[in-house]
Amino acid sequence: MTKSSSVTKSKSSGGPQSDDGKKIASRNSLKTGTYSKLVVLPNESQQEFDQLVEQFQKDFYPKDAVEMMLVREMAVITWKKLRLERLEHDYCARQLAAQITLEEFLSINTLFTDMTHRFWVDSGVLSEKNAEKLSRLIGLLEPHRNLNMSVEQLGLIKKDFPFAYDSILADYYRQTSLADVEPSLEEIVTTVIWFDDLSKKYLVPNCVVRMLPYYQGGLQCVKFREQIEEGVIQIRQERLLKMMQLGGVQRASDDLNRAMIRTVNEYRKHHEWRIQNRTEQLPDEDAERLTAE
Repeated sequence: MTKSSSVTKSKSSGGPQSDDGKKIASRNSLKTGTYSKLVVLPNESQQEFDQLVEQFQKDFYPKDAVEMMLVREMAVITWKKLRLERLEHDYCARQLAAQITLEEFLSINTLFTDMTHRFWVDSGVLSEKNAEKLSRLIGLLEPHRNLNMSVEQLGLIKKDFPFAYDSILADYYRQTSLADVEPSLEEIVTTVIWFDDLSKKYLVPNCVVRMLPYYQGGLQCVKFREQIEEGVIQIRQERLLKMMQLGGVQRASDDLNRAMIRTVNEYRKHHEWRIQNRTEQLPDEDAERLTAE
């Protein structure tokens, strides 16, 4: 015999049955806490919430259980509003301060590469003096894409461009097992890298091929300084606009505002009812005095 739809539905839509399931369900709204049944979240201060409740009680001076419940509800809504404002502020601050992504950076200029972005992230825009130094380094490296470097040339780079020498040295250590031994310049320039296809190449030219696009990206950062600065401002403005268009926080805030209005109205109606009900039960002279007050 086929079971009735009402019986089938009751067995399949009763929500989580296990203790763990109920605990998870109770925390479904902890992301912003706007719709959560938990009032004070784990990262919040119970003392501060209690102080807020106390302030509402002083302001509204509840006289019975219903008014006490409604006053506390107003404090809860206010607490969630304050939380929402903090979350919105923190989220906006993080989004606006977050590093410009590669996709965003490349949208500024089609000539930019991932290395331009990487250099900008690492160093920003160089001063003119540093840009001249970087241009000189590129001039020294350019001839050695495929041609090995002499000991004297590597020594010049070590002296004038220690950051570039350190990069070459790091590659040397990766190719050898002598990471705790300082190699001579001659050992570095004579080191050979063997590839899977059994081809080989000197270490330094292999480093140069890897390093040049990065330093050339640095020169692009200098050349297009104003465009990058304007582009970054535009990107952050677009981020802010997208956050405003999402409207999730605003919707949650509107829900809390409506809840506050409803609660205040309920409090007012009950307060008026309580006063009216009390005066009807008092002698005429006491009722007149209470109404006048």
